[in-house]
Amino acid sequence: MAITTLLDVDETRFFKACFSYNAECNSVDNNLAEAFNASTIRARSTPIISMLNDIRLVVMEWIVSKRKAILG
Repeated sequence: MAITTLLDVDETRFFKACFSYNAECNSVDNNLAEAFNASTIRARSTPIISMLNDIRLVVMEWIVSKRKAILG
């Protein structure tokens, strides 16, 4: 059975062989997505055109604030 085969394998070699040490999930992407989702909560309750306009304004404000932070 598969379980007996897995239990007989040396754990250190099994884990080193099957898993990398690199993170598969980028926390920057997750944080950006969570921030975006949090900022669109109010906009989601409006009609689609208003929602898209509100999201556009939020993104434009983010871009301007990031540009100002970079340029000083």
